[in-house]
Amino acid sequence: MTAANEGIRAFTRLLAAAALALTLGAAAKLAGAETLKYGSRIVCPGEYRGHLQGIATDGKAVYWVFSRNIVKTGLDGRLLAKREVPYHSGDPCWKDGRLYVPVCRSGFNRRLKPGAESKNYVHVFDAKLKLLETRHIPEVEFGAGGIAAKDGHFFVVGGRPDDLPGNTVYEYDADFKPIARREAEFASLKGIQTINHADGKWYFGCYGTGGLTVETDENFRVTRRLRPGASVGMIPLANGLVLIGEITPGKVHNRKGAAARVVRFTVPKPKTKP
Repeated sequence: MTAANEGIRAFTRLLAAAALALTLGAAAKLAGAETLKYGSRIVCPGEYRGHLQGIATDGKAVYWVFSRNIVKTGLDGRLLAKREVPYHSGDPCWKDGRLYVPVCRSGFNRRLKPGAESKNYVHVFDAKLKLLETRHIPEVEFGAGGIAAKDGHFFVVGGRPDDLPGNTVYEYDADFKPIARREAEFASLKGIQTINHADGKWYFGCYGTGGLTVETDENFRVTRRLRPGASVGMIPLANGLVLIGEITPGKVHNRKGAAARVVRFTVPKPKTKP
């Protein structure tokens, strides 16, 4: 066998190995959350104190944050881990192998008393729900309720006093050093519960918006109001689909279950006069 032939055979083997790696990589990706189909539903096992505040995914599992608990399940709803957490834990986000959960230990929707310290934090967990660190975010004035990550920065939302015309978004760098305090140009009952970003748009789940999700541009100017509401969790998926959290009735007093279903945001039709 000539050296040239051996070189060709070696190059062919290299191409075959590369093709196999690409195939396996694609298969691994398709096995993740983006393969969830429209209408599919995931049920979180068990019932928990408080109710569902938000959901996040690492592509292979769903992290369900209740007011006092975090639950990790497979995409089939199989229980993988759970733990109790401080009240009031809120809507989480997943970034670079870590779960970020906002925690409010002071009052929601009201101003701090003169001299009082803002008791708002971000708790950071690994994939096994082990607490890795706690970050104090005293800039959040009215209660931390949700967090999202975008371009290496974190964005925190939460409560809103009735006398404010809009909602507040707090931007932090990767080390939770404050960058900016931004005003979202819409009001809602009890502030913002959930936040996420996809395809150049921000999405906010709120109480008091008629069961709608608020969409804004990058500068938090309202572009549309969409159905359904996503006030207890949302995970953007591929092809315009979104996984929406749902609260389900519990069998024990003060305990609730949760589920999530895959939907597509739609613009509600305007009401017509009879």
